Amino acid sequence: MSGHSDSESPPRRASVERSSDIPSPLTVQERAEGGSGSAPSLLSRSTRPSLSPNLSPTWSIIDSGRLSGLLNMSADLAALESMNGREHARPTLRFFQWDKKTVSYGYLMDVDRVKTWAHENGTNTVVQRPTGGGVVLHQISDLSLSLLWPRHKNLLSEKPRDAYAAIHAFIKKAIEPILSKSGTSLYTRPTGSCRTETKPERFSLCYLEPVCNDIMIGEKKIIGGALRITRNAILYQGNILLEEQQSVEDVKTAISAVFSAWPGPAL
Repeated sequence: MSGHSDSESPPRRASVERSSDIPSPLTVQERAEGGSGSAPSLLSRSTRPSLSPNLSPTWSIIDSGRLSGLLNMSADLAALESMNGREHARPTLRFFQWDKKTVSYGYLMDVDRVKTWAHENGTNTVVQRPTGGGVVLHQISDLSLSLLWPRHKNLLSEKPRDAYAAIHAFIKKAIEPILSKSGTSLYTRPTGSCRTETKPERFSLCYLEPVCNDIMIGEKKIIGGALRITRNAILYQGNILLEEQQSVEDVKTAISAVFSAWPGPAL
């Protein structure tokens, strides 16, 4: 995931492949809200930190565990679509992982080129994200997250570039003590300006082509993300590359603490 381009048009459905046993986005959302259904909730193990309304909205912090790519993307898309007419909905931070090696791609990417690249890199499991950005090869060690909040609440800037920078500044603050003794940084272009970035290509590899405010350790990109802005809400999806010895639970705890303390201390 990389980039912060966006549009007001409705997102495409979040999958390349569909089958009869995949729940519709509505079913996914009903499960998220505790509705009836034969399968367990996709958005399980939820905690809802209670914050002073004078300081912060109350964020739902959800750990969905390890799911297929299709269910992960369907859950985010369902939640985004459910925001229609819910301007007072609680903003949500959701953690999730991948049940197997999976390629995800932004809605602007060329699906045929994505499928070819995925096959060449050892997987035929491909899923479209409801956000933009490039092509990402997810390993089962990756930790992904999504942020969803209603528009017009001044939680973050509604300018994609500024919102992307703010989100990554918060995540960087949270994970830096865990991931790197040498420190992390937010990527800047060699020109020093983010204003000259070009429109995304029809095929790009997220982790080989950092954009402004991606999170780096040295020359290596470790966190990228993408946004989707609709009339009612904003969805961010991000991915964190973790080494085997790094604790997923520690990273979740650190990020949760930062968002639970929203807006928290100055960055």
